[in-house]
Amino acid sequence: MKKQNRLNSTKSSNVANQQHQSTGVNLSDIKIYSDYLDFRLTQWKKCNTTFKKMLQDNKAQQKMLLEGRIHLKMFYRTIQHTIYHELQLRNMNDEKTIVKPQKFANLSQEISFIDITEICAKLSVKLQIAINPAGLYKLVHWYLTTKHQENELKGHKNLNNLNLFIWNKTVAKQQELNLDARMYNDQKISLKTLYRTIQFYCETIVKKDLIELTSSSDLSVGEVYLNSRHHCRSNYEKTYSINIMTMIFAINIDILEQADMMVA
Repeated sequence: MKKQNRLNSTKSSNVANQQHQSTGVNLSDIKIYSDYLDFRLTQWKKCNTTFKKMLQDNKAQQKMLLEGRIHLKMFYRTIQHTIYHELQLRNMNDEKTIVKPQKFANLSQEISFIDITEICAKLSVKLQIAINPAGLYKLVHWYLTTKHQENELKGHKNLNNLNLFIWNKTVAKQQELNLDARMYNDQKISLKTLYRTIQFYCETIVKKDLIELTSSSDLSVGEVYLNSRHHCRSNYEKTYSINIMTMIFAINIDILEQADMMVA
């Protein structure tokens, strides 16, 4: 089985190289995303699918990348995976290797502003656009503030409805947010919080800007079929220009560094 998997992966790489010759996309420009796809291929059991279907998804997404396009979920998951990978390389020197990054419990409990500065430097090289570390740090504050407000509203609603079970979960979430806020004030955050911040930011601000930009211009919106979306209403993910998505991601973070608060 392992030998067959390696043969399939090699065949996939050959197909990608052939497609590259016709599209003209520089493979080095999409390496960060290809590395994530390689990692995801090893996670097929955890994704409740088969290796064959996961390989089909990888081929479809590799073709998408070679066309200079990407879907939003893959974009932010690639960034999350890259952050984990860079921290893992550093931790290996301290003999603290993490083997299951997909589990929140295995993520670093504490990273500093210096860590974020180093992470942004690595991301800037890989994404080929400057990622402002001060802006990313403020982004965490925006996320915590937004979630704190949302959680308070849920708490009042559930208490008024006498739904004590859900209200208790809301209280537990509030305690977690309070801990994150205290860590933030000490210029430290958990990697779990950074992961969630990036995902929330992409699914709200970045997504909103993508929709507005594509609706008011001639920029096209594509789609890619994915077996992994079998549990969703549609098996298709919308795809956008990699350059446009990266630009929106970086510019909003840069703007935030100069503002007191981002308005979603």
